Formats: sequence, C-alpha cells, structure tokens
Amino acid sequence: MLHAFFHLRGALGNAALLTEQETAINALLAGTYTDKNIEKLQGYNIYSLRLSRGARLLFTTIKIDERDYLLALEHLPNHEYDKSKFLRSGALDKYLDKQAEAHADAALHFEALDAADLNLNLSNDIEGAALDYCQRQIIQLDTHQAAALSVTLPAIVKGPPGSGKSAIAQIYLSNYILSLRDSGHQGTQTPHILYVTHSEELVDTIKKGWEATPESVMARDAGHHVSFLSYADLVALDSAIPKENFTDKTKYLDWYATYIKKERNITKAASEESFIPDAEILYQEFRICSGYTEAAYKSLSGKRQSLFDKTHREWVVQAFASYQKMIRAAVKAEFCV
Repeated sequence: MLHAFFHLRGALGNAALLTEQETAINALLAGTYTDKNIEKLQGYNIYSLRLSRGARLLFTTIKIDERDYLLALEHLPNHEYDKSKFLRSGALDKYLDKQAEAHADAALHFEALDAADLNLNLSNDIEGAALDYCQRQIIQLDTHQAAALSVTLPAIVKGPPGSGKSAIAQIYLSNYILSLRDSGHQGTQTPHILYVTHSEELVDTIKKGWEATPESVMARDAGHHVSFLSYADLVALDSAIPKENFTDKTKYLDWYATYIKKERNITKAASEESFIPDAEILYQEFRICSGYTEAAYKSLSGKRQSLFDKTHREWVVQAFASYQKMIRAAVKAEFCV
C-alpha cells in the first residue's frame, strides 16, 4: 500500500504509473532510501528520486502545521531533466536556496547526496492530496473550491472577493492543458485558448501567474497558444471599435439623472405617479434587455429572467432606447450593455 503524500496536480500521471512508483516512494517516506537513489538540484530545495533505471521523480518537502511532508512535483519517465516542465517554469524560483542566490541563472545540475546529509523526516499521517501551483504559491483547495473545479463546463462560479474564483479559473486552464497532454493532442489539433477577464490589471496578474506554471511550459512545447484579454480588449478586437471610444458606468449615471428628472416632470404635468427604478437595478436590467429583441424581452417571465415585472417592461424599453441614443450620439460604445 502506498503511504500518503502530497503531489502537484497532474504530476504523477495515471493510476498505473503511481503503482509502479509505490516501492520507491514508500522507501522514501519510511526513511529506508539510500544515497544511490537520491540527488539534489544544486542551489535548490529540489530532489530527484530514482524509480528505475531511467525514471525519476522530482520532489520537495512542504511544511504543514510544523511537520514536513513529501510533495511530488513531476514524474520523468526517461531521466531527461532538460525536458522537465517544472524545472523550466517560474515555479522553480520558489525553491531557490537562500545561500545559493548567486547560482539562480546557472545551468541546472543534480549532485549526489549522502543519505545522512538529506536527513528527511517526513510525516505520512495525512490523506494523499493534490495541490496546485497558482499565482506563485502552492495551494490546497478547500471543499467549496474543489467542488467548483469538479463541475461540468460550461459553469458559473460565484463567490465574494478573495474566495478563489480567479484561482479556480487558472486551475481549469491548467487541467485543460493536462487533458490535452493525456489525450495526445498537439497544437495543430487545438483551438486557440482565450482567457477573458474584467480588468486590465487582472489580465496582467493572471497572465504572469499562468506563465510561471509548469502547464504553461507544457502548452508552449505542444504548440498550444493561450491569450489573455480584458473584456474591453476582446470587444475592441471583435468590433473594430477603438478602446478609447468605450464608456463606463459614469456616463450611464449622468444619463440616468437627466432622464429621471425628465420623467418626473412629465408625470407631474400629467398628474400621474412617477415610476422611479433604482439606478443600479435599471443598469442591470439594461444588460438583460440588450440581449433580446423588444418583443422577446417583453415576453420574459419571472424574476429569474427579468428584474422588472411585465407592467414596467415598456418603460424599460423606452428608457433603454433613450440610453442607446445618447451613447450613439456621443460616438461611444458601452460594452457592458
């Protein structure tokens, strides 16, 4: 039986491969390894465990609750360190020895170790679990995040700021690249992969985080092209409308103040009661309205499809037409609506 340990998602391959590694990994966890079976990457807290004449397992240690555990990083079937996706990724920088910073840009070299010098004291009192490398950190998904990762696509993942939505999206991307590897797809067989997010700042953050992952190296090697764009970039690319012509919510709020004032004056003159919807709710309804013809929008049923009941849909249609007219007159484009 294989003792429990941690591994980066996708590092160990299929169950049959894991079974082949059982004896060597158990010996490592039990402390019965020999110095002939382990080498250390010079200048890094990265080790290579000999599994067979050709195969190696790259690993490191991870501290959880003041205890050290084995973290498997990558299985190398042919002892080819120069083809390792982990060793060629930005993830390697995380394991640079403090005293070896001068060697950070040097050629990678594994050196023999005495078993006594390694002095591993690994715990195996945990259930084996997959960890992920995301935004230059090793993370373990919580129950809700893991559940989100297991749903069938397409899917909508919701959560407050800091709940891990961006992390889940990046791990989805990593898993997709791993699935292409496992299915034998090459770049010529794969569509261009596009990652779209809201802000320019988040595009830069996600792109840099992705480019540091081992899966990004795998994608480049296989010819898979991954692009990162903001919504504004995508709309500009698709519509040929310059980004400087895009407007934001500020323009809407200015229009709303003017339009509602006009509506109040009209209803006051007619001695009628004014219908004054909340600015934010109306803005969200405009998003819904923009996706339908007038007739289809008016026929929507229930609060799951529209924020307004049918008695107010005509008012919304007229208001939306006024807003669109203002946008066109200003030679602007509102890509959120």
